[in-house]
Formats: sequence, structure tokens, C-alpha cells
Amino acid sequence: YRGLLEAQGDVILRKTPDGRLSFANDAFCKVFGVEREMVLGRPFYPEMHPDEKPPLLGGLSGQGVAPRVRYDQRLKTAQGWRWFAWEDYVIRSDAGQVTEIQSVARDITEQKDLESALREARDKAEEANRAKSMFLATMSHEIRTPMNGVIGMAGLLLDTRLDPEQRSYAEAVRQFEASAQWRHHG
Repeated sequence: YRGLLEAQGDVILRKTPDGRLSFANDAFCKVFGVEREMVLGRPFYPEMHPDEKPPLLGGLSGQGVAPRVRYDQRLKTAQGWRWFAWEDYVIRSDAGQVTEIQSVARDITEQKDLESALREARDKAEEANRAKSMFLATMSHEIRTPMNGVIGMAGLLLDTRLDPEQRSYAEAVRQFEASAQWRHHG
């Protein structure tokens, strides 16, 4: 059993109810850059990232509490800051007393980095879409305002005496405006 635990790529440790390490596999020692003999029998308090909050594990040792707790946590390791998905669970004696708490952690740094990159890409795409919409609304207004003036002037021009060529030009403006409204509303 111990050989199986040692061969795991996941961090596996066991703590006594008062928090002292009673077991740490090779992955634990490698990830946290420690010698097994130096950490067994001592409390394990890894350095958490300043943005992280400590997990609420106080209830793990109590009676009637869920026997498993899962949480993600960013910790300082021998390789720098890494994300871990932890699963802690109590081990009880035949009499129901908590004898140890076992914790298994899987490094999920790549997954967290991908999630962050996807969120960033989504936010940038949404911002680009908002900028495009604002640009189109502004351009539409900037084009519509002078066009309304041209169309109004063409209407006034048609109310005056025009030779046939001038009238056909003014009518062309009015027809263009009518067809543009039909396309816009239809």
C-alpha cells in the first residue's frame, strides 16, 4: 500500500487530529522541496498565495460533519506558485474516533491558467464588440445628420422653378432617400 502511495504523481499526506504530518509521499516531498524526515511529526502549513483564503477545515474532525472536503488552493512550491485541487477526508477508528486526516492534491495549474486565458479572451472579445457597436452607432449618426440636411434641401429645391435636368437630379435624391428608408424599415 505504501509503495502505491509513493508512486502516485499526486501529493498525498496524512495528518494527526492536531495537524502533525504522519505520512508524506515522494510527490509531496518533491513539490514542496522538503525531506520527509524533516517534516514528519510536524505541522504542515504551506504558504498560500496572498489572494487566497484558507479553507474551512475545522469541521473535518467533528462528529456528523461531511467526511470529505474539496477545494482549490494556490500554494508556494519548490517550482513557484501552483494551483492544487485538494480533497481532505477523515479516517476514523472502529470506535468512530478521528485518527487521521488524509489529503490528496492534484496540480491543476495548467487548467487554471487555461481558464484564466479563456476569461481574458472572452472579456477582450466583449470589449471589442462594444467598441464596434459604439463606432457603428457614431458613424450612423455622423452620416445620417448631413444626409438629412441634403434630403431636406433637395425637397426645398423641388419647390422652386427648375429646368428638367435640375429637377431629375433633385428627384433622384428624394427617390434615394425613399428607397433607403424602405430598406431600413423593411
